[in-house]
Amino acid sequence: VNIAIIRKHGLTKFMTAMSFVEPNVIETPQRDWEHETMVPYCVGVGVDVGCGNRKVTPDAIGVDVTPRGEDGTAGSQLGVPCEADIAVQDHRLPFESASLDYVHARHVIEHILDPLAAIKEWGRVLKPGGKMIIAAPDEDVVDGMPLDPSHKHAFNIASLKHMVELVVPVTVVEEKHADISFVLVMEKLR
Repeated sequence: VNIAIIRKHGLTKFMTAMSFVEPNVIETPQRDWEHETMVPYCVGVGVDVGCGNRKVTPDAIGVDVTPRGEDGTAGSQLGVPCEADIAVQDHRLPFESASLDYVHARHVIEHILDPLAAIKEWGRVLKPGGKMIIAAPDEDVVDGMPLDPSHKHAFNIASLKHMVELVVPVTVVEEKHADISFVLVMEKLR
């Protein structure tokens, strides 16, 4: 029953109604601290994977499954026009290997059917020294699967680090936990 209520009204309204949190404690602060943590690493030429209606920086190349101008179909993007510069239908990015300074993916990895393939692709397009910047719900704090019916995977920071390290040579630059999510910033070694 709770999942149906969350799907219909959203997590914030559900948690507020159940007296778990005060209104606006989840969505707005989460977005602000994540953005503040992530944006300093978005320097040079890079992509915002899953950009939706708001790219991380105006200069980022927006990549999304929804083409520019079309309305999003789920979650916070429902009914909102997309600002993507490039529409893709899978994890493959139309960039040369080792050509980008950063790959930014905020609340995207948990929606991808094959996250290992996506991470490998993100590592492929990064230059050595490039940054992979990922935010996701923190499974250590909240059961991420019921948050959104389009979630296909759940992560904590250790599991995501392990997954990235399996396919991309990286070192962790920063990791931060707050609210119900985490940000993980990694630098590609070679």
